[in-house]
This record gives sequence, C-alpha cells and structure tokens, in this order.
Amino acid sequence: NSSTSHKLPDEQLQALSDLGFSWERHVPRTRAQPRRRTWEDYFPKLLEYYNRYGHSNVTSKDDKDLYRWTVSLRKNFRCQGIVRNMGFPPSNSSAAISAYSHDTVSNSNNVGPLLSQQQLQALDGIDFSWTKPVQRRKSKPRNDERWSQMYNRLVEYRRVHGDCHVPNNHGDPKLFYWLQNQRKQYRQLVRGGRSTLTQGRIEALEDLGIHWGKSHDIRWKERLQELEAFHSIYGHAEVPQKYDENPQLGFWVMNQRTFERMNKMGLPTALRTSRVEQLEDLDFIWNMDDKRWWAMFDSLKEYQEENGHLNIDPTDFTYDSLRQ
Repeated sequence: NSSTSHKLPDEQLQALSDLGFSWERHVPRTRAQPRRRTWEDYFPKLLEYYNRYGHSNVTSKDDKDLYRWTVSLRKNFRCQGIVRNMGFPPSNSSAAISAYSHDTVSNSNNVGPLLSQQQLQALDGIDFSWTKPVQRRKSKPRNDERWSQMYNRLVEYRRVHGDCHVPNNHGDPKLFYWLQNQRKQYRQLVRGGRSTLTQGRIEALEDLGIHWGKSHDIRWKERLQELEAFHSIYGHAEVPQKYDENPQLGFWVMNQRTFERMNKMGLPTALRTSRVEQLEDLDFIWNMDDKRWWAMFDSLKEYQEENGHLNIDPTDFTYDSLRQ
C-alpha cells in the first residue's frame, strides 16, 4: 500500500520481484501528519509495566507519556459509554460525540477512536482501572499489637498442622477470616490501592510459607496445556482472539505474540527462550499478518500461472481480493 510508509521485508520484496511484479504506479507524496498515540505504540509499554510491577496503575512520576495515554484511554472509555447510552452505533461514534452536550465533552477533536471489544478485554486482562487509581502511599502500621496476636496464632497453627492452610471450619474462625483479609490486603497493594500490609508483614507471612496465589509459571503452563488441547483438536495453534469457548486462551495467545515483538525490541518480558520453543513445537504462528501476506502471494502466483500475466481484470471477481 503506497499510501503508508510501511516497508515490506526484503524476502517479500524479492518474491514479488521474481514474479515480475510492477511498481510503476505512483501516488504523489503527501506531507506527513503528526503521529497520534496509538494502541500499537503504547499497549506493549503498558504490558511491560504490568509485568514489572504487577499492576497497571501508571503515574506521571513513573512514565509521563505512558500516563497521558492511560488518561486518554479512560476519557475514550467514558465517551464510549456516552455513545452507547445515546443509542448510536460504534460506526457513528463521531456524530454521537458531536451531538453530546459540549459541557460534558468540551472538545470532540481530542477524543480518540472508541476502544474495540478486543482492546477492552486486553486491558481487563491486566487489571486496568477505568477510574483514576488511588495514589500509592506508604502504609502506616496500625493496630500492630492486634496484628501480632493473630500472626502468633498462625505460627501456632503451623506448628501443630505443618502448614498455613487454615480451613473455614477450624476451631479458630477469627484466624481463618484474618488470613483471608491478609490476602485481600495483598491484592489491593499489588493493584496500587490502600493496604494495611507493610513489607515487613509480607515477609513475615511468606516466612511461614504463605502463597499469595498461583505463580505466573503455573498459569503459563495451564494455558500451554489448553493450547496443546486446542492443537490436538484442530491441528494448529491459531486460536482466534475472540474465542468464545475459552476467551482467556485467545487473549493469552495474543499476549505471547506481543511479548515476542517486545523481545525483538530488546524489552524484557516473561517469554523466555524455553517457552518460545514449547510454542513452536505446536507450530505457533508469531506473525499472522505475514502468514496472510504469503497466502495472498500464493494466490497471485496461481493467477500468473493460469493467465501468464499479473494484470487482473476489474471484472474478475474470483481474484477480487488481490486488487485490494
């Protein structure tokens, strides 16, 4: 497509050249427009932030540019709710936003494109908050004496039973609910909210063998097993992004492709070499655009073999997609 600055890989250029493809048609250059903050530019950065810190509540002190993008996401999400409430279809979102009271949306030109269902699911997958997150503060220890009393009861339970798996029918129900609350406080802390857990309390609980949830390695292996089951049924690992039978698997597969692109950019991700090999054992496709391109090239080659040229007639609807 000559209207963009995208450059085909050398391998694809050479394949077209070998086929005798002509590049004679030219479109006059237009002055480059300033590039807006796009999903493709910023979501990988937000994903990297999530992998590093365990939450997606970026602050201006963390990364000013990324923070501004998350602010724009929340603004677009609010406008998306406005559009739906007014009954406009997504394709007519600009008309809906323009029709809305200017007291609420002061400048519709600053509103970006509405978020797709796939993008909303991707953000939900990293616990993105649609309201402005509470600023993370250093937690001041409160009720230290009470906390220490409950902790000592947990120490005693572990001494007797050998673990910290306190059941809800245990003779000390207060200990069960206290331990449940510690897990809740930990989740709040990870997501950037207020929490009574200090680093010292976290370390004290972990010294007793407390696990805060499934580890990333366990979750990754579970998704891989689901992908292996998919492969055994369909003979490939091309899980659609909107996979109704297992939406989490569709999002996970999309994430692996994002991680692979980030690795090539030199950004740290959870996609280690061993994981790449496990996925490639299932014929995992890292770039679906490349696969589609080569499928179209094969169709173009087939056309040339049948007709002896590459001048596709406008009335030939059999190969209509090759003229796009």
